[in-house]
Amino acid sequence: MVDIRDIGEAAAIELVRREQAAAPLGRETYALVGPDGLTGETIAATWSAALGRAIRPFATAATISA
Repeated sequence: MVDIRDIGEAAAIELVRREQAAAPLGRETYALVGPDGLTGETIAATWSAALGRAIRPFATAATISA
């Protein structure tokens, strides 16, 4: 998971960089990731601990085809 503030900061940095560039910049894609790689199981465990009840991860089309 990535904090919304980190997304905003990354967007602001990129907008300023593009505004200050001498020539138009090409389209780029950035992977915004948190400090830890999280799986469905670890996210479910985190929510389970926070809510005090069992949370189970579920499969999505993206996880099934991976």
